[in-house]
Amino acid sequence: MIEVPISDEMLIEARRKAQQMGELKGSMMKGDRNLTAFLGELAAQKVIGGKTDNTYDYDISMPSGKTVDVKTKKVKYIPKDYYDCTIFGDKASVNQACDYLLFTQVLTDLSSVYVLGGYNKKKFLQDAQFKEKGSVVGTNNLTYKRDNYVMQIKDLLSMESLTEELAA
Repeated sequence: MIEVPISDEMLIEARRKAQQMGELKGSMMKGDRNLTAFLGELAAQKVIGGKTDNTYDYDISMPSGKTVDVKTKKVKYIPKDYYDCTIFGDKASVNQACDYLLFTQVLTDLSSVYVLGGYNKKKFLQDAQFKEKGSVVGTNNLTYKRDNYVMQIKDLLSMESLTEELAA
């Protein structure tokens, strides 16, 4: 896990991109999390390099030709290795054409982004636990509002290993 402090420049750029994007069709949060998502993408690119493409299928393309979709959550606390990383289990998420998933978490005070690790997307769908909509999990009794594929941070590829795979 790598901490990336959020600079004024990152915040300005993320706000600009979030405003341009607006609300996406089918968004659970009605566009409210766009800023968080773009902060995650900016931090991820600082760590792994590559080119920001921001397509429907992926966010970053690497010089190797591999593509990365960045998945970001907003959190109150510094991530622990037992925290979950998720993608929705709906057809659109499962069929998203990217090679790798990279998970980030942004602190609610917008001070830092934690670049947690990643996983080959096809392998993630095989190795992650599938949780059906309505499943109740964790000590805080979180109820999933949609089907999800779930993996703990500790089970992701480390940033070092991920960077090596992305370069190959």
